[in-house]
Amino acid sequence: MTLKRTGARRSERYRKSRGRRSTAGLVATITVLMMGAAEVQIAGAGTYVMRNCSVPGHANSSLGPWFDHESTPKMVMMDECVTGGGVGYRFVGPQQLYFGDSSVLALRRPTSGPQSQIKLVKVSMWYAARMRGSGPPLRVSSLDFRTDGTVRPWLITGAPGAETLSFEQQLSPEETTLYKLVFGCGPLATPAPPDPCVADSSMPFQVRGMEVTLSEDTPPLVSQPGGTLLAGGPQSGVRTLTYAASDPQSGLAKVDVLLGQTVIATDDVTTRCFYSDFTVCPASIDETLQIDTRAVANGAHRLSLRVRDAAGNESEVDSGRAIEVVNDPGPAGASPGVGSSGSPSLGHVGFPPRLGPGGAPPSPGSADTPPLTLAASFNGIKRTTLTVPYGRRVMVRGRLMQGAQPVAGGTQVEVLERLDHKGKREKATARVETKDDGSFSVAVATRRPSRMIRLVYRATGGVQVVSRALRLNVRAASRLRATLRGQVVRFSGRVLSGPIPARGKKVQMEGRSPGSAWTRFKILRTDRMGRFSGTYRLRVRRPGVVLKIRAVVPREDGYGYVSSRSRGVSLRVR
Repeated sequence: MTLKRTGARRSERYRKSRGRRSTAGLVATITVLMMGAAEVQIAGAGTYVMRNCSVPGHANSSLGPWFDHESTPKMVMMDECVTGGGVGYRFVGPQQLYFGDSSVLALRRPTSGPQSQIKLVKVSMWYAARMRGSGPPLRVSSLDFRTDGTVRPWLITGAPGAETLSFEQQLSPEETTLYKLVFGCGPLATPAPPDPCVADSSMPFQVRGMEVTLSEDTPPLVSQPGGTLLAGGPQSGVRTLTYAASDPQSGLAKVDVLLGQTVIATDDVTTRCFYSDFTVCPASIDETLQIDTRAVANGAHRLSLRVRDAAGNESEVDSGRAIEVVNDPGPAGASPGVGSSGSPSLGHVGFPPRLGPGGAPPSPGSADTPPLTLAASFNGIKRTTLTVPYGRRVMVRGRLMQGAQPVAGGTQVEVLERLDHKGKREKATARVETKDDGSFSVAVATRRPSRMIRLVYRATGGVQVVSRALRLNVRAASRLRATLRGQVVRFSGRVLSGPIPARGKKVQMEGRSPGSAWTRFKILRTDRMGRFSGTYRLRVRRPGVVLKIRAVVPREDGYGYVSSRSRGVSLRVR
């Protein structure tokens, strides 16, 4: 009796939707036939890439602007991009779908604000298709929605059971407004199969990574520069230059400072690019650069700034002034602004100071002393980037040397830090003295946001030498408490790593049952003190099962910490 009633309900369902499906199938069939006659023209200039989840050869990143779109309630999206698990769809109940059931991962082109200038050019994906089973075949397809209201479908399905599939699909930059990746049952068009598609995997479809080629042709904006280099009168030695630039489309990638035709300083912004959203690099920067005027010959030179965004668009601003450079001549045969390696000094001092007896700098004409070098690293390791938990002790170690000889003990070295926030300037935060062998070590705080660190030795006469830049990434920290009574989970917690933005900090709640992956079930914001709380009702109650929940504090603009997860809290269903 139960089987007969179930069959009757299914038959009624298909009768009610037969007309709608027939019309949709006819439109889809016509569109597929028209695709062969269409050629997509791809602009070769002004393009850049956004990478989400696990793109081969690149670090894991978030799901970014991709989102779950009108998916069947029979499946739930599993977002494990930041941990390398990609994004997939898992069955909630029986592992079967009927024609018309589908799960959809979508990407929408921005329609408002400065990002509306960004266009979708190409999609590349790496995925797993564990679509073996019985009944009609499961399929993967895509839909390209255009400005004129038409839809271009593509059938993408790979070999059932394949774990390492990939595809690349060209879009129309001027017309594509929405792109959908669809996992569903049966063919693209009617007739609809009466039997269900039965999968033999609880997660039959998983996208490991996606790379989207984007385009925009809006050049970046840059303000008129300032600083001591523009103070007027003859300029010599190391001077400062301040500037502000913005590009809310693809983001800023590089800034060059030129005196005449010579690039005398470069600010490489790509070290701060995350490539996981439509704006892949910082949308704005406000910086102060150290400019060594000895990189050019004495005389008048026009000052200009050249700014490039991630898409390759450039702007150049002329200061409107010529800078009169007057430096003392160096040793015979030496070229201004060129070190022992023969390469120009960009953004750092071209001629480091040299120490005479007692650690004092020699006169500018001293050609018999080797150059001064300042080395620095985290905890003695070679890499320039370190990611640490909130509150963990970190040491910066280094050595100040005069050629192969150490400087005199007691020489002071300053620690310069710049927080990873828009508009923050570099500040001196500590001083340390060298030992007799020229070495030094200094502790840096990790209860503060991520930042760039440099060390500088300032000799008399305004001459200085600066170490390489070190990037310290600090993970956010949070704590979580939770209880389960019946089917209601109550949780509260606090984000410990501050300062908290004025609008609060976004927190994502995730949960898992035994044998399943972590699943996001709620997104909320903290108050100004970092506190958050909420409730969640379980869909199914299974006494004896132990569930786990955790809080994820993601990376976010205006919050200077990298993403982290709290410790999991176990809850037993009673």
